[in-house]
Amino acid sequence: MIKITDTHQHLWDLERLNLPWLDNVPALKKGHLSADYLKAAEGTGIYRTVYMEVDANAVHKQKEIEDMTLLCKSDEEFMQGMVISGNPGDPGFSEFLEFNSGNHYIKGV
Repeated sequence: MIKITDTHQHLWDLERLNLPWLDNVPALKKGHLSADYLKAAEGTGIYRTVYMEVDANAVHKQKEIEDMTLLCKSDEEFMQGMVISGNPGDPGFSEFLEFNSGNHYIKGV
């Protein structure tokens, strides 16, 4: 089987993150955790992933980064990196980037 890298993986834990857009998509308004993903991906050839941000509420963006960093560091090592959410027009955007600049799991914004 060909080894596949899923470059657009979404996960969320609604006990940790507020995703306001889910109010308009009730079918998705539940947690989608790494264990769920790994179970669904069994037998597909996917052996590693890159996380794609999930448009979390602004006050939870750093928490999202911290949670995904823990997954990248985990023993399972399936998640290799992440693309985070950020808005260059937001006040404090430069500081946000500077704060996260040492996180080598961040591959894009």
